[in-house]
Amino acid sequence: MNNNWYYTKYHQGLSTCSKEDILHNSKQIRLPHIQEENDQETAYIYFLDMKTIKHTTISFKGIRGKAELFCNGLSLGTHNNPYTSFDVELNNLIVGENRLILKVKGCIYRSVELKTTEQSYLKDVFVNSDMNRIVTVEYTGIHTEGCQVAAEVADENGIYIASFPVEDYRDHISLQMLDALLWDQAHPHLYTLHLYLLKEGHLCDEHRIRFGFRSIEIRNTGVYLNSKKVRIRGVNRKPYYPLLNESVPKRTERTEADIIKREIGCNSVITADSIPSQDFLDRCDEIGLLVLPTVSDEETIIQYRNHPSIYMWNIEGSINAHQLDPTRP
Repeated sequence: MNNNWYYTKYHQGLSTCSKEDILHNSKQIRLPHIQEENDQETAYIYFLDMKTIKHTTISFKGIRGKAELFCNGLSLGTHNNPYTSFDVELNNLIVGENRLILKVKGCIYRSVELKTTEQSYLKDVFVNSDMNRIVTVEYTGIHTEGCQVAAEVADENGIYIASFPVEDYRDHISLQMLDALLWDQAHPHLYTLHLYLLKEGHLCDEHRIRFGFRSIEIRNTGVYLNSKKVRIRGVNRKPYYPLLNESVPKRTERTEADIIKREIGCNSVITADSIPSQDFLDRCDEIGLLVLPTVSDEETIIQYRNHPSIYMWNIEGSINAHQLDPTRP
């Protein structure tokens, strides 16, 4: 959902003025976007066409500055943390065209995603997979009365190699994959979980999550990945670029991970000054680059805990990280 946004100075009349006025007085942009107005509130506007009304969530992956989201003139929430995503349920949509306005004194410096499901859906899916080749999937279900769950696991070639049959809804499922290959720095083997929520044979929701089988330990003698000691050679990543700042495209994020591992020669990266993007972490998963992110809230752990490249958390504040993620130090 990165194309066809409109950018202009914010004023209260944006919710009621004609679409033609907005198109005439705004600049059409593509996200991510570079901040242009330093001292004024600006608006990002999107016209969302809905054929039917379903449960719909919009996720802003990175916003710089205090933001407030309006849908059809109604405020749906505010956000003031540049390092966590801003996820909002669009609960006042209408059939036809809807007007979304993000008021912000800053910019949208990462991508935006829109997800629609039936009224029965799953959230906070956590894939716990270790070197014993057992994968346990935990999640939170909403309006799951009379629902069923099922799952499949595909390898790196997209071939399904394991499945969990359709059964009545439960809050977790487990599969054992004795022939699965482990994820490590030299051979970062990845699998994709397809998790389904069904009701009367109808698909209500689906989640696709990449994961790897691996175990992390911190002992007195160092870091151990799959019971093998790893000598950490790392660098601190501070993702700021001339003119662009943090508003960089997906290919730039992925290329930087390659540079850190393959040109600089590091096997680990710490992100002490920002939270890495999903694109950067996806590439770290693929090339076996270990990541130590700094987090200051529980939501960040929930959003990032499925990445096998993250080998422990650098905690700021009083977060009970082990309650959300018992798999990492």
